[in-house]
Amino acid sequence: MADEQRGRRRRRRGGRGRGRPGAEAASADSTPKATPKEGAARRDPPEEPARGGRRGKQSPPGTILGLPRFLFVLVLSVFVSFLILQIITLVTGDGDNDDDVLATVQTFPDQGRRHLDPGETFNGYNSTPPTSGPQDATGIDPGIYDTSQRFEAVLPLLERGGVALYYHPDRLDPSEVEDIKKASESAIRAGRRLALIPHQGIADDALVVSAWRHQLRIQEFMQATTMEQIGDFVTFFDGLYELETRR
Repeated sequence: MADEQRGRRRRRRGGRGRGRPGAEAASADSTPKATPKEGAARRDPPEEPARGGRRGKQSPPGTILGLPRFLFVLVLSVFVSFLILQIITLVTGDGDNDDDVLATVQTFPDQGRRHLDPGETFNGYNSTPPTSGPQDATGIDPGIYDTSQRFEAVLPLLERGGVALYYHPDRLDPSEVEDIKKASESAIRAGRRLALIPHQGIADDALVVSAWRHQLRIQEFMQATTMEQIGDFVTFFDGLYELETRR
């Protein structure tokens, strides 16, 4: 009896010992294992961006760069217009110099453009040299002249949009005359319709620059200032009053 009871106890203990490891194994096998990524996701859940932060912030509908669409277009249009104006000013040379030129220029009434008969002269001009009035039918061309030219022959050049630069040879040094000639030659090569003419009939002035109905008188030659004045006048008036083309 004692032996049977001891045997039964051993069998019970053995059954319990064998059952525990099997249950634990079954329990372990039935639980799905987490992958490394899933584990990291469980440990570190994604953070939501803070409200009001810059990250992920978008402009509301109907805006560009934070500005209302119509305001952005208006600002852009003003900027483009200003840029175009600056480019035009830079290319053409128009600007404040125009006011400076006109401030020192005399303007005379128009005396017409009647063509004189061969050998006919006219003495009733309203300025000396004249800026309009009866004239020769053909007239002179742009160029550097070493002798005086009749006023009636110069007017057709002004009528065609050209400029006449008269200088008094007795009121200028030879070196000043050479400087004026060099500057005039450069302007003519650049396409300016300019005639440089010596003339003692310009009274007390050293230089007189004439265009149609407009005139600039310079009593004393001052190198930098005078050359700038002449250059501005020629640039402004060359081609401005092109009333007749060459026949």
